[in-house]
Amino acid sequence: MLNILGRASKNNSIDPSAIPNKFKSTYTELERRLNEFDARLSSTWDGKKHDVIFGAELLTANSHRGEGLLEPTSFQGNVVYLDALQKLGVQGVTIAVSYPLLQDDFPRSSEYLAFFKKVAQEVKRRGMTLNVESGIVFPQGEFTTLKVDYTGLTLDEYFKRQERMVEIIVREIHPDYLTIGNEPSTGTDLLGGQKITVERYTQYVRDVIDGLDKKGALIGAGAGDWDDTKYIEAFAKIPGLDYIDIHMYPLGSPQTDFLERAVQMAEIAQAHNKKLISSEMWLYKAVGSLPTHINLIISLRSGQNISLPIWTMSKINLNQLISFLEKQMCKRLKIFYQTPLALRGCIIAL
Repeated sequence: MLNILGRASKNNSIDPSAIPNKFKSTYTELERRLNEFDARLSSTWDGKKHDVIFGAELLTANSHRGEGLLEPTSFQGNVVYLDALQKLGVQGVTIAVSYPLLQDDFPRSSEYLAFFKKVAQEVKRRGMTLNVESGIVFPQGEFTTLKVDYTGLTLDEYFKRQERMVEIIVREIHPDYLTIGNEPSTGTDLLGGQKITVERYTQYVRDVIDGLDKKGALIGAGAGDWDDTKYIEAFAKIPGLDYIDIHMYPLGSPQTDFLERAVQMAEIAQAHNKKLISSEMWLYKAVGSLPTHINLIISLRSGQNISLPIWTMSKINLNQLISFLEKQMCKRLKIFYQTPLALRGCIIAL
């Protein structure tokens, strides 16, 4: 899949007249930032390709689908989706198993668990690597039909309940990789502005690691490339944490280059001998501000094809990026590259 996408973006150009006027300035700025970073990577790449797991999200199994996951045809739809991903050459699959679906007191939790177990078995049966993200459901109606309300939920209670979900995922779903926390700024927004500080998030990760029977799973935690690198610095020092997971969406704000920040995060991971993955990577169609996942206008725009060929972020040659990261930071780099199948995007690749 990546070879196809990479060649398409490298060898084809887009007619500027095809870009709607209201998006031209955005396109120009994104193009400039990607070209600059691509030039940097090209100047350091030795042409060598590396052992990387290229993956995609199994969007049809995303927790935000809610009770749609439990419909009679849902599982078979996931089988078809997996078949399509496998035919495209995808090697790893990310599944978002989000809080609170597996909580004992959540409606139909046992049915959700049975569904995810069954899907996980299908992934493993194909010899594909299974990455599970244990995040949190976005309660807004634009994202889900699930009736979730975090009013009154304290951070201590949330982390305690998340720790319980992690135990269930490891014991019952048996992922190869399990990200137990990511995007602290997003969590802060979803939990009513309760600040998830570096210290509090680090304590949660430590608590999970200290009491967990991993059963062979690799356990990781991370942040978005728009989050403070101090989260990564703290996570990287935790014994027993196997990898750092970097989410990449916006290219930057007027003050900060988030692609460079992602490189800094990767350097921190390597300095502490942590593996590196990126379980979410998708180009936000926004400039001049710091978008968040709750910004619906940006999210919905990100699914439009007005920015082809830069919608995949593959104006940057991913082999060059991987080589750069490995050469500078990671001797045993593992990246889950999430193709444009994110909840915010449209399924152009299929």
